[in-house]
Amino acid sequence: MEMLIYLAKANLYLILFYCCYWLFFRQHTFFQWNRIYLLGSIGASFLLPLIVFYTPVEVAEQSTEMMQQVAANAVTPAAPEEQVSWSQILFWVYVSGCMFMLAKLLRSFQKLFVLVKNGERIQLEAYTLIFLDYKQAKKTNSGSFSFFKWLVVNQADYENNPDTILRHEHVHIRQWHSLDILLIEILKVLFWANPVVWFYKRSLQTLHEYLADMEAANRDTYAHFLVSYALNVPGQVLTNHFSNASLLKNRIKMIYKNRTSKWLLSKYLLILPITVTAVFLTAAREYIPQPRTASPAILTDHAMIKGRISDKNGKPIPGAIVIVKNKTQGAATDKDGNFELENVAAGASLVVSHIQFKSKEVAVTKGKSTYAIVIEPDDTVLKGPTITATPNKPEPAAPKAAAPNGKPANKTFTVAEQKPEFPGGQAAMIEYLKSNTKYPAPALKANVEGTVIVRFTVDKEGGLQNVLIVKGVGFGLDGESVRLVKGMPKWKPGIQNGEPLEMTQTIEIKFDLAAAKGDKRQGFQLPKTTGFTNAFQVAKVEVEDLFSSSLAYFEPKTFKPSVDPPKAQYRYQADSSSYRFMNYQSSNHPAFAMSLQTTGKYKYQKQQLKKDN
Repeated sequence: MEMLIYLAKANLYLILFYCCYWLFFRQHTFFQWNRIYLLGSIGASFLLPLIVFYTPVEVAEQSTEMMQQVAANAVTPAAPEEQVSWSQILFWVYVSGCMFMLAKLLRSFQKLFVLVKNGERIQLEAYTLIFLDYKQAKKTNSGSFSFFKWLVVNQADYENNPDTILRHEHVHIRQWHSLDILLIEILKVLFWANPVVWFYKRSLQTLHEYLADMEAANRDTYAHFLVSYALNVPGQVLTNHFSNASLLKNRIKMIYKNRTSKWLLSKYLLILPITVTAVFLTAAREYIPQPRTASPAILTDHAMIKGRISDKNGKPIPGAIVIVKNKTQGAATDKDGNFELENVAAGASLVVSHIQFKSKEVAVTKGKSTYAIVIEPDDTVLKGPTITATPNKPEPAAPKAAAPNGKPANKTFTVAEQKPEFPGGQAAMIEYLKSNTKYPAPALKANVEGTVIVRFTVDKEGGLQNVLIVKGVGFGLDGESVRLVKGMPKWKPGIQNGEPLEMTQTIEIKFDLAAAKGDKRQGFQLPKTTGFTNAFQVAKVEVEDLFSSSLAYFEPKTFKPSVDPPKAQYRYQADSSSYRFMNYQSSNHPAFAMSLQTTGKYKYQKQQLKKDN
C-alpha cells in the first residue's frame, strides 16, 4: 500500500510540473533551460514524495472494557478470512502493465541493435557512422537518425543531403539527447498509466529538434529543406531521427521566432512557491509518541509487559482480556495469544479473563517483563450455540497560459556615435579570418571563389547574435563564413550617449581560390601508392563539410590496392563488378575511400571524413 501511495504522489508531481511547463515556459526560446527544467522536474517528482514531517504527540493510556461472561450464548472472535483486497488487485494490474512496457522497450532495443549490426560501419572520433544501403533501408523502413554514439544514414540521404542531415544529427550526439529519450522510455515502464509521461517525451523531442535547428547556417535555406524532406520519413522509438512531420510546423515557427527576452528567465522562479505548496499539501506526516511526564521515581518502577495466554495444552487463546487490576489500562490477545502492556508498575496485578475460561490474577514482579500465563476452562459456561464474529474490513480508501509580459526587446541600431569594433581593430579581424579560414572542399573541387556578405548583431556585451548570410556563394563558402563569424571573440559594443547598445554590422569575407590552393594547411599529399598513373592533392576538410568528393581517373591497368601507411581495409559490395577500398586514419590526418570498377576506367573517389573536436 505504501508503494502505491508513493507512486500516486510521484504521478501527481509529474502532472504538476508539466502543467507549469505548458503554461509558462513552452513558448520561450530558452531551449536549453526548458530541457533542464523537464529533466529536473522528473528527478524532483521521485524525491519530493519521500519528504516526511514529524509531529510529536502525547500517548494516551489504553482503556479496555471487560467482557462479561454470558451463560446462555457465547461469542468467540474468529480469525479473519483471507480475502483479496482492491489494493492487491491494483498492484498486480500495475505490475502487469510494467512488464508489458518493459518487453516493448526491450523489443525496440533488439530492432535497433540488428539495424546497427547489419549496417556498414565507419569509426570516427566523435561517433560511429552506420551506412544503410537501399535494400537495408527499405527492409527496415528506416530513415537517418542518431542514438548515443551511432549515427545511422541511409543511402538516399547520403547521396542527396549528407551535409545538412549529418550536421543536424551530430548536434543530437554531442548534446546527449538520446540519454533524455532513454530516461523517458524507462519512465514509461514505471508510469505507463500516466499520460503526462508521453507529453514529457514529445516535449523533450521537440526541444531536441529546436536545439539542433539552431545550428543551421541559413534559416531560410534550412526551412525550405525541412519542408521538402519531411514527407514519408520513418522514425525509431528510441532514436533522434532527422525529420518528424508532426513537429515540422513548430520547428519552422521556432526558426523564425524572435529570441525571448532574458528578463523572462525570472519566470522559472515561479516553480519554487508552487513546489513548496505542493510539498506541504502532499507530504506524509508521522507522529512521534511522547510519553506523559512523570517523576523519575515512578518511571524507574514501570516497565513494558509482554506475555502469551494459552490453555493447559499450550494452545494459544485469542481474544483474552488482560487488564491491570484497579486500572483502566488493558489489552486483548492476538490470534497467537500474545499481548503487550506499557508502563505497568512493579507490584501491580494482571487480571486475565475470557468468556470460556476462568479468570486468573498474576502479580507483576519487578525486573520481569515476559509472562507465560495458562488459564483453565470454565465449566460453568453453558454449551449453547457458538456465534462466529468476523470483523468487517473497511474498503481501502488551471489558469490559461499567460503571454510573455517581459520588457520590450532592445532596439537594434545601425548608426551610433561609436560603432562596434573587432578586438584590435580591422587589421586584427583580417588576421583572424586569414588564420582560421578553411576552404571548403566542394568549392575547391568546383573551382569556386567569391565574396560572402554576412550580417549580424553585436549586443551590449559584445556578443554576436542573429548571424545571417545577406549574399552567398554556395559550395560550402556560406557555411564557412557563418562559422568564422560565430567563432569570433566578443567585439567592443557600439556606444550612444555614453551607453552601450545593440547594433547591426555587415562584413564581407572574400575567398581566394589561388591563395587557398597555395596554402599547405588546406590539404595534404596523397600517400604513396602503387599502380596509380598520377597523384594529386586532396583538400582537407575538418569542420563544416562533413562529406565532399574529388574524382580522378586512371587508365585501365593492373591496380594494386595498397596504401602505405596505414594498413588497408577491404569491404565487398553487393554488386560483384565493383569493390570498395577504404582507409581510415587517426584524427590527426584526413581519411579517404576509393571505389574500383572492373570495367572501363578505374575511378578513384575520395570522400573526406570530418575531424570533429
